[in-house]
Amino acid sequence: MRMVLDNIRSTLNDPEFVAGHRYQPTDFSRQRTLTFERVALSLLSGPIVSLRHGADALCQGLGLKGVPLGVTKQALSKAYRKFPYEALIELQQRVAGWFTEQVPGSRWMGYRLVAVDGTKIRLPLDPELAETFGTQGNQTATERPMALYVSHFDASNGIPLGGELSPSYMGERFLAERLLEERASTDLMLYDRGFPSFALFALHRHLDRAFCARLTLNFCTEVIEFLKSGAHDAIIEWRANAGPRRDCAQLGISAAPLRLRLVRVSLPGGTTEVLATSLLDAEAFPAHLFKDLYQQRWAVEESFKALKPALRVEQF
Repeated sequence: MRMVLDNIRSTLNDPEFVAGHRYQPTDFSRQRTLTFERVALSLLSGPIVSLRHGADALCQGLGLKGVPLGVTKQALSKAYRKFPYEALIELQQRVAGWFTEQVPGSRWMGYRLVAVDGTKIRLPLDPELAETFGTQGNQTATERPMALYVSHFDASNGIPLGGELSPSYMGERFLAERLLEERASTDLMLYDRGFPSFALFALHRHLDRAFCARLTLNFCTEVIEFLKSGAHDAIIEWRANAGPRRDCAQLGISAAPLRLRLVRVSLPGGTTEVLATSLLDAEAFPAHLFKDLYQQRWAVEESFKALKPALRVEQF
């Protein structure tokens, strides 16, 4: 943990990093109490009950011994407004990448397992948030601003790798497509049945990213025929119709037929699942491995249970 904190503080004090994350050239250019590092650490420490409480906590906490008390809530608010959120995104990506290099962690057949999922997040009752993110009614007919968060999570090692908070109407699949380019060729993406589409799989082919995804049992004609055949493992060729071809054109990728491997998974109680994967080599990746592989996607859903209370986004 000490190594991680040292890496965070080293990054926040890197002149090149700071210079690349300023709204104005003069922002955080003077050595004042509210430096770039201290404002970042204040934001990273979590939600605050009030700006007054946040100013006191900033002075007394975060290991900033010797910092004079008396930072006003007006000064803290002004510093927050100067701080670009993009800096925190890059900081997270740098630290996660650095940590992976230092501690490679567990792998599955040479791949890092990246579980993907989305969740809705309630936002404060604010007109600007409602206009930006959209709203969703509840039992009391209150139109609550709602955001959609899609996460990439290192399922084997419990490390958040990235994500995007967007208007709720944008859709999980759209965000999954936008996030995919951030992943490496050594990542294996795990998707639930709400994500698969011809365009998403074609984008994986285009970017050379591996995947394993659960399909609905009536996902396409090829899946229905696979289930009827009684086979447990088969490679199919899936051709795009007009809709998926338009989707691929919008992404600027080929809509050529996809070769997919379908794996039947039998669950207790007689339930059947069908998984689609880009891992076509049955000798290198035997079919019996995929049941346990897909179950590791559950880690991202468990991560949301920790994320939402930690964010306390309604108090933001």
